[in-house]
Amino acid sequence: MRDIIVLTAREKIVQYGWRKFTINQIAADLGISKKTVYKYFQSKSEIVSAVLDRFIALEKANALKILESEMSWAEKMQALMGALTPDKPAWVIGELERFFPQEWVKIEDLYKLKRSQTSKLFAKARENGEIRSDIAPEVIFLTISSTIKALHNYKYLGEINLTLNQAVREFAKILFSGILSKKSRDRNQGLYEFSPAGQIPVDDKENDYTRNKIVRVAMEKINQYGFRKFTVDDVAAELGISKKTIYKCFASKNEIISAVVDKYLELEKTGILKALRTEGNWIDKMNLISFSLVPSRPVWVTEELFNFFPQEWEKIYAQRQWRKTIMSELFVKAIENSEIRSDIAPAIIQITVSSTMSIIYDFSNLKRINMTFNQAVAEFLKILFTGILTKKGQGKNII
Repeated sequence: MRDIIVLTAREKIVQYGWRKFTINQIAADLGISKKTVYKYFQSKSEIVSAVLDRFIALEKANALKILESEMSWAEKMQALMGALTPDKPAWVIGELERFFPQEWVKIEDLYKLKRSQTSKLFAKARENGEIRSDIAPEVIFLTISSTIKALHNYKYLGEINLTLNQAVREFAKILFSGILSKKSRDRNQGLYEFSPAGQIPVDDKENDYTRNKIVRVAMEKINQYGFRKFTVDDVAAELGISKKTIYKCFASKNEIISAVVDKYLELEKTGILKALRTEGNWIDKMNLISFSLVPSRPVWVTEELFNFFPQEWEKIYAQRQWRKTIMSELFVKAIENSEIRSDIAPAIIQITVSSTMSIIYDFSNLKRINMTFNQAVAEFLKILFTGILTKKGQGKNII
């Protein structure tokens, strides 16, 4: 009877949610009294816990069956990234996270187990030559983890009106084969090996010559010593001028820092707008827009700006949001021009790009994988456009 109560409760939870299902509903469905239900469960909360425990047990059992099956590694990986039991409405998942945190911990533990299982599958596929060796595995894992985490967010699923498994199937297409249509692949042969765009030269207007030279040298010193440790003396010595001359242009070191950040943002924005006006194909434009258009700074310098100069960091954050909007518009045009596969939901492409770029923007992740921002973006664009599978992998894994 206990198992029957749990199964009935599960149906009611899918129908009404974790909070609104009632013991009266369960009793009525089973034709028993509430008193009988309470012989097996002391409270509604205990029923909720039992339903979740059953769900997790089924997920683990199904995962084991999949790992032991004859499915290809890509099929196994896709299955493990999604839910292995019948799909639940996205809002039911969100309700559990919001209102039952002690139960949600169990779900997080399940996600960790699945990540471990998919990592082992990935390692074997790489050993077998089914995954491209020219893509950094660290960035592949960042792409997978950030996107799957986003897809498990009930708000995303609710907005795009897909179940978790439907969304995962769309993401698997991107991960394994990339988003480019045949038309785009044929037209852009050899353009997928991305390298960071070149530096845009600083424009020294004649009447701002000294000020701009100070900013340029300050940029170099910041890259060398950091925002806090570079000094006005360093800048003056490099330029062969007095500190007094510098203070004619800037009232303080903080004002120099602000000018450096402003110049960096100005160069990036100018470069992006210039890229959008060019006659190049959309992949060229995506390349220019995605990369940093100024010299790559050490990751610790970015971290220092975030930690100690919050007002300046707000400017960086605002421009990143603007850049994401530009990228979204570029994708929409590429979809309209049939440059992107029509069998992939555009919303999943947007989520993949947005979530992965957010992870790459996080300096702590860059420090962990020992890459600059531009290096990580270059690896991600390979995944996004052409997928991670080798020819051998494509032959074995049709997703």
